[in-house]
Amino acid sequence: MASPLGSQLASFAAYKKSPDILTTSHGHPVDCKTATLTAGAKGPVLLQDYVFLDEMAHFDRERIPERVVHAKGAGGESGSADTVRDPRGFAVKFYTEDGNWDLVGNNTPIFFIRDPILFPSFIHTQKRNPSIPFK
Repeated sequence: MASPLGSQLASFAAYKKSPDILTTSHGHPVDCKTATLTAGAKGPVLLQDYVFLDEMAHFDRERIPERVVHAKGAGGESGSADTVRDPRGFAVKFYTEDGNWDLVGNNTPIFFIRDPILFPSFIHTQKRNPSIPFK
């Protein structure tokens, strides 16, 4: 008998005969999910990018699982091996005479900062599959 992990793609392909059209939460078709609307080639993200705002609004209002983004280590997530390329993070707080200064670091398998619309999709790839107990 095949394992559920090994037959996952084959069973999904048999279940899904035709591809779906990617839409926003209001049903409008999305031309390109991997591009963010910016002001110029290296400019900031524009607030008129409806697809990006819709994606971030849904990501921000999701159900909070056991620990969200980069909680690994002692009890961070049950069943995760130390050799898996999981996001790892750290934070340091400096107490100075000028005030407090927080330094946050994150180590991820990909660099998602240049196109922020990929961040929710990346975090979803790092979570467990809800139908089977594997990543």
